[in-house]
Amino acid sequence: TFHIAGTNGKGSTASTLASILTAAGVRTGLYTSPHLERANERIRLDRVEIPDDDFARVYFRVHDAAQQLVLDGRLPQLPSYFEILTAQAFLYFAEAGVEIAVLEVGMGGRLDATNVVNPLLSIITDISLDHMDWLGDTIAAITREKAGILRRGGTMITLPQHPDANQVLGEVATE
Repeated sequence: TFHIAGTNGKGSTASTLASILTAAGVRTGLYTSPHLERANERIRLDRVEIPDDDFARVYFRVHDAAQQLVLDGRLPQLPSYFEILTAQAFLYFAEAGVEIAVLEVGMGGRLDATNVVNPLLSIITDISLDHMDWLGDTIAAITREKAGILRRGGTMITLPQHPDANQVLGEVATE
């Protein structure tokens, strides 16, 4: 996977990378958030959004499995809308034999549903103040949440950031 977090530019970065990979002949999955008109837009295989029949099929597989886990007491509640969509994307990509999945973080990074992967690349786009009720009220706090997608021994790609964001990214990368 290529895992992308940040405030601005996540979607365009994800779409561009997926297009490059697809053009290079790599079987590529793309998962983005939010959608503009239909939830199907979020899940793409080689630039083509998931067809309605496949969307419904993977939805019911994920939903039914989650419901059974709740009934068995192995899950405290049904997953959120975003968690269900994320699981749908992962299932669809696995069934399709995706070689690389390009995943856009929904919000934050550290606690995001997409953050269960071990990415080839962790990409941090421009960071600014966003979702302050959940992520924190400073650039540094928000950056720490977004840097939660970094992995020990992994590779981070970023751009020059606000000085507070650069400081936190350096600290987290060093840790």
